[in-house]
Parts: sequence; structure tokens; C-alpha cells
Amino acid sequence: MKVVYSLLILSFFISCKKENINIRFPENLYITKIESVTTARLFTNKSEITDTTIINDFIGQSDYFNIQNQAIDPTERISFFTKDTVTFGSSLKKFSVKKSGN
Repeated sequence: MKVVYSLLILSFFISCKKENINIRFPENLYITKIESVTTARLFTNKSEITDTTIINDFIGQSDYFNIQNQAIDPTERISFFTKDTVTFGSSLKKFSVKKSGN
């Protein structure tokens, strides 16, 4: 589930334009779809593994890489309380986020 939240945060920051937008907090973001945007890459501590058979075997063992095949819970959300403070789902634990890059 952390992958889903990470993707949501990333998509939120990528989709923001460089305009001064007045956002009223709290702001909730909900999952609408999950899709793969690039092929998976696999690294060891010294190099990248490029053998697709090994990569697919690794991916097949992990639920995180097959998340697009899971049902979407329409109540799952990321709640922004300020531009840099969020909670995930119904959790009350607050996390700090920081925009990096564009």
C-alpha cells in the first residue's frame, strides 16, 4: 500500500503547475486508477540486472509490483493538512513531505 501512496504523492507533485494556486487545507486525494508507467528495473549492490527472466521471477514473488491488478478502495486517501504535512488513509500519524525536482 505504501507504493500506492508514494505514487499518489508523486503524481500530485508532478501534475502541479508553477502557478500560485491558493489551496484550502485540508485537501484529500483519492485513488482513481493504478497503472504501470515504465518497466521494472532490478539492481544488486554493484550493478543492474538486465535479464528479463530474472526480473520477472523477482516481480512475480512480490505483491508491490502487481498492485495494478488489485482492487482499488475508493475510501483510501492522502490527506494534506498543510503543503508539507500528510496522513495516509484513516491513520492519524502525520508525515512530512517535501517537493523535489519539478
